[in-house]
Amino acid sequence: MVMKYPTVAEVVKADREHIFCWWEMLPRPQNERETRVYELIFKKFRCLGGSVLKQQGRYYMASN
Repeated sequence: MVMKYPTVAEVVKADREHIFCWWEMLPRPQNERETRVYELIFKKFRCLGGSVLKQQGRYYMASN
């Protein structure tokens, strides 16, 4: 099952658990709205202490 992108409002209200889940489970963004949501999730992910690696234009969670 493919996870659907949340709204901007949902991302703004989301706690750490939701942000980390979305970061790991969402597919690549397919349009401008999804790209904006993806970037917001990334910013919150980093602010909440998430660690990433960048490969071929996409960020991945780093194993700790």
